This record gives sequence, C-alpha cells and structure tokens, in this order.
Amino acid sequence: MVNSHHMYIEKLNKEYMEVFNTISKYVTASNMDEMRTEETLSEVMDTFLAAQEAGKPVEKVVGKDLQKFCESLCSEKGIKTYILGFFETCHFMFIWYFLTVLLDIHFLFTSLLNGEKINFFTFRSHKDISSFLITGIFVLVLLYSINYLKKRFMFTNPKLSKWLMPISFIFIAAVCIILVSFLPDEGGENGPYLWISLIICGVYFIFRRIITKDKRRFKKENRITFNEFLGVSETFKNDTEEMEMNRFEKMNKRNAKKGKPELTFEQFLDFEEKNCNNWDKKPPFYIALATGSPVVFTVIVRLMNGFEQTYDMWFFFFIILVVESLLMCGSYKIINSATKSRLKWIESKRKSSVTNYQSSPLHQQNFHQKY
Repeated sequence: MVNSHHMYIEKLNKEYMEVFNTISKYVTASNMDEMRTEETLSEVMDTFLAAQEAGKPVEKVVGKDLQKFCESLCSEKGIKTYILGFFETCHFMFIWYFLTVLLDIHFLFTSLLNGEKINFFTFRSHKDISSFLITGIFVLVLLYSINYLKKRFMFTNPKLSKWLMPISFIFIAAVCIILVSFLPDEGGENGPYLWISLIICGVYFIFRRIITKDKRRFKKENRITFNEFLGVSETFKNDTEEMEMNRFEKMNKRNAKKGKPELTFEQFLDFEEKNCNNWDKKPPFYIALATGSPVVFTVIVRLMNGFEQTYDMWFFFFIILVVESLLMCGSYKIINSATKSRLKWIESKRKSSVTNYQSSPLHQQNFHQKY
C-alpha cells in the first residue's frame, strides 16, 4: 500500500473535498500512468491542506475555472507518462493472452501424460487467439473514448458523466461474452505456435518490468502499513496497551493462585521481550506447515484412489500448495506486525520508566549528593 492522498482526504473540509474529488476524477481519466497520477494528486492534496490551514477559500487555490486548473495539471506531464499509461491499460490484454498460453501448456502436458507424442516446436494453440485480440482492442478503444467523454462532460453535464463508466462496463461485459462464446474450440492450423506465444509473453513482461522500474521504486519508498492507511495506528497502539496490561494482570493472578510471588512490571517487560524475540524461530514453522499440509492431503487422496491420472495428482498438489502458502504468508505478516507493535510498546514503557525515575525528586536528591 502506498502513502498517498487517500490518507489525508478526510482532513479536508466539505468545500475542499468536493473540489479534490472532481480533480481526482479528471486526472484519473487523463490516461496518465499510475505513478504520475499519484504524484499529481498528492501535490494537490499538500497544497489544499496548507491552504485550508491558512484559512484560504478553495477558489483562491484553483481559481474560478476548475476545468482550466485540471487541464494545467495534466498538461505539465510529458508524453512518457501517457505512453506508460497506455502500457498499463494494455496490461490486461497480455494477462488474458498469457492465461490462454497457460491453458495450452495444460493441454500439452495432459496429452504427454496420456502417452501422445507431441513436438513442442510444432504444437499450435488449442484456441484461436484472434477473437481475444479483437476483444482487447475493442475494450481499449472504448475505455479511451469513455475517459475522453468523461472529462468533456464532467463540468458541463456531471450527471451524464457519472453514468458513463457503469454503462461502459456493462457494454464491455456483453461484448466479451458474445465474442468468447463464438471462439472456436480448436485452433487447428490457424492457431499460433506455443513457443512463439511464450516468447511474446516473456518479452512483454520483461519490457514492462524495465519501464516500470521508477514506479516500483516509488511504491517501495512510499509504502505504509494498512493500519496507517486506515488512520487507526493510534487505535492499534491503544489496543496493544490494553492487551499487554490485561496480560500482566492475568499473569499475576495466576502466580497468586499458585503461591508464587507477583511479577514486577520490569520483570513482565523482560518476559514479553523474550517471548517476542523467540519469534525469529517461527518462520520455518510456517514454511513447514505450508509445504507439509499439501503433502499430507495429497497422500491421503492418493491412498483413497482419488486421482485418475498422475497429472491430476500434481495439479491437486500445486493448487493446495498455493492456497496454503498464501494463508501462511498472510498469518505470518499479521503475527509479525503484532510482534513488532509489542516490541515498540515494551521499548516505550522502558523509556517512560527511565524518564520518570530520573525526573523524580529522590533521584535528583541522590544526584546532587553524589555530584
């Protein structure tokens, strides 16, 4: 998640918020790349917050003609931003194309496992790709047309502008369904060679990774936590405080029942810190669980004769492995975030106790007697 104008929009008053939302819609419809769009809106947000704090009305910032202000924002960006924006818009076409290639690979391996002799270099696509490309080009043209009309009617006819996007999505979905329905089941000799399709996809993804280098760096430098994005970091901090103090109270109650001496707050902090530091040994557990569970499930299904072919078994194992890995990765991030929060809380409590001790009258008296 990227640190952006989304974090601060709630700080704007109603007047500034309405104008900012209009600017955001205009800039988003300008077909610029994601990074430049984000930078532009973040700059506007900084300007708005400063002007609002100074007590200026929004017209003093944007002028009387909001449309000219929006046009000036987008005109400052170079042609490179629009080229990158075009590639970002085309990305879904190549993803679609890549999915058809994966289906061809699936069909190829299934045929090989069934004992068929297939030459990889002469194997053609199982589907005719032309309809997919026609659909993609149609969607691109429609999206650019909708964005153009949206910008044009945004200030002259706002009601019409609001209905453009939902109507376009319904129209795109209808055309895609119609075209996909008439796709031939067998590409035959008309389908592209599989190895050519793989090269096209590989070249595209490598080229895209190169041209989006600045975008990835921008996202990395401005990345924030989900809690900070929602503006609940302070709430999360308070939750940690309440959770730890409840834990401290429960541990002392348990010690009292067992006849053990109560823990001092410093001893409790030491215990919690040791507990958090043991987290360094936990990642292998999550990795083992993510890899071990699919093996167990696959063996059980195999013993129950649940696979007709060997390929079905490997496909089942791969799907379970992906799902389990995603679940364990999410669990690890959540627990890791909570552990870091606890360590920060422990550190803050220790600093607070040292500060209170040094500022106490008894400490000051001992200090003067010593020195």
